[in-house]
Amino acid sequence: MKKINWLLILQGWTMLWVVIGHAPLRIEGIVPEFAALLYDIAYSFHMPLFILISGYLFYTTRLSASSTKWSYKAIMMDKLKRLAIPFIVFTIIAMGMKSLLPGEMNRAASFTFQEFFLAILYPREGPLLEMWFIAVILWMFALTPYWRVCLKSRWLTIATLTILLALHIWVDYLPLDTFLCLKDCAYYGIYFFIGLLASKYGFDDKYKPMKYLIIAVGATLYLCLWNTDIQFGLAMSGIAISVGLAFILDSIYPKAFSTFRDYTYQIFLIGIFAQIAVKIIYKYILSMGLGASHPTLVYIVFYLTCIALGLYIPVAISKVAKYINWSPILLCLGLKKDSNLTR
Repeated sequence: MKKINWLLILQGWTMLWVVIGHAPLRIEGIVPEFAALLYDIAYSFHMPLFILISGYLFYTTRLSASSTKWSYKAIMMDKLKRLAIPFIVFTIIAMGMKSLLPGEMNRAASFTFQEFFLAILYPREGPLLEMWFIAVILWMFALTPYWRVCLKSRWLTIATLTILLALHIWVDYLPLDTFLCLKDCAYYGIYFFIGLLASKYGFDDKYKPMKYLIIAVGATLYLCLWNTDIQFGLAMSGIAISVGLAFILDSIYPKAFSTFRDYTYQIFLIGIFAQIAVKIIYKYILSMGLGASHPTLVYIVFYLTCIALGLYIPVAISKVAKYINWSPILLCLGLKKDSNLTR
């Protein structure tokens, strides 16, 4: 299936904000105001948008009439291979890092079977907190039979949308914890379903001509909701701004984020490790008193470096892995083997 360019741009934009969200460096526990603001902006919408994109792509590539008919078994085997293997591999890598460098990590971890087993059952409490996203997406794919039935009925679609919104709003009152990320599924399920609906009803064909209006309305709502607790409204307005920007970039600069947008999943998996390395170096620079005369400049340099390496170290590793084209390495990185590549 031909790739949708505005969606590729949107993926790149979203991944940039994920990396920005992981980038703040702490100076004695304090983050400078500009970095704190960017952090707050990132976490107001970037993961809901990431999950919405997953829903959009899933409908387009697996559920739509134009996609090749996929059986439930084939879908789950494909998703388990691409998601579960990297989940296990990078959980083990994080366990090893945190065991070797306990003083440099925010959360300690031991390199034991018990730690690994708990990380599978409680991804948010594991050595690599970011793995919660993979657990949630796997649950969303596991619900494929329901999505197929639901999307055939307008009334069932409306009922599902209502229930998911209610779960999102009142998630803190549900008897759920971090076990298998069920609470996160209740919170983020609404975004995945909206992504399914946006793809099913051809959102881009209908609303792309209204891109400037989408940004204007989204930006107005975002500013109005910024200091409120209406998280769904804030996230959706941030998503609207992002989609409008992707539509605009698609028409004036279709290659936007092309240097990394094809490797968003690999950036998600690997980027945090590159950023941890930058933060450790920054910490030692401060401990040695280097750059004390220009602390703001030093911070900005390391902050930007943290973002750049978080994006491009994974890209470099992925390109090397694709060049080697060896299945075990590709599986660990969530990449597909190129059967046409021969040497």
